[in-house]
Amino acid sequence: MDAKSFELTLTRWHKVAERLSALASEKAAEAKQVYTGTAVSSWNKARVADMGLRLANDAEAALALYGRLLDTVVEIRTCLAIRNAEIGVSAKLTELQGLKRRISLH
Repeated sequence: MDAKSFELTLTRWHKVAERLSALASEKAAEAKQVYTGTAVSSWNKARVADMGLRLANDAEAALALYGRLLDTVVEIRTCLAIRNAEIGVSAKLTELQGLKRRISLH
């Protein structure tokens, strides 16, 4: 897979990470459903075997995508942490909280 480059605001990158994380959770749930919630009936063995193979392949693909999504979320969050530290976001948030507390007294 070719790496692509995107330039977004820090806030937008947080939203991207949230959405990718949500999609990863969906993929994990899909795979878990197949592995733990699939009941097999023996009345039509040939069709059941084919369906089982298809479900297993789909679950494997969902788990592979889950792993790639998690890796991407980790990469985004690591870059966000580095950039936030570079521009002093934590210090600015602390200062903002102090100002809000002062304002609340007036």
